[in-house]
Amino acid sequence: MGITSQLYMIKLGEQLSNAEKTRLMPFIPPEKRERLDAFHHWQDAQRTLLGYCAASYFLTKELGVKREDIRYNFDYYGKPTLPGKDIFFNISHSGDWIALGISDRVIGVDVERIQNIDLAIAEHFFAPIEVQDLRSLPLEKRYEYFFILWTLKESYIKAEGKGVSIPLDSFWFRVVRGQIDFFSQSLRDWQYRLYEFSSEYKLACCVEGGDLPKEIHILTWRDIC
Repeated sequence: MGITSQLYMIKLGEQLSNAEKTRLMPFIPPEKRERLDAFHHWQDAQRTLLGYCAASYFLTKELGVKREDIRYNFDYYGKPTLPGKDIFFNISHSGDWIALGISDRVIGVDVERIQNIDLAIAEHFFAPIEVQDLRSLPLEKRYEYFFILWTLKESYIKAEGKGVSIPLDSFWFRVVRGQIDFFSQSLRDWQYRLYEFSSEYKLACCVEGGDLPKEIHILTWRDIC
């Protein structure tokens, strides 16, 4: 029997002390440990650290091993998997939040903080139907809809696991009154959902086969560390 798909949100919190970081370091993959010191901002390093700490906390319950004994594989595109296990996970982070999705099916998650960006990005990278829908909205609604589309598209790309090799204009989403329409050339049965947890962020999840998380579990770093 597979596990139920779950979606967790972990608050970034204040900067961890050196002692706290040292205690948590064994819970993340060696490949990620080596990169933490390369970040220019502590928030970026802490998002990575807490994302894998959260993953190890919940995965160990399913795998029956110690957190520090979990082994990850990273494929050509950098996507982490658990070798020989039918458990999948995905991590995303933005601003003050880290998102973690876990399932017995391939899963992708994306969280984005809504910002006043240059909407011309959509014209360069989105599918024509998405650009048309975006232009049809009043200006004050375009930023929110941009990030609705962006999180959905990123959750799909992360679930497919092929990175930027999938052009953003090769598939499209349309969201009308909560109904999500989707088109791509993929033969896999992708299902999607948008989740509300903050007026300042958008959060999307993509699961192969339809077992989408039913709710969000909001946590602090102390809950998983």
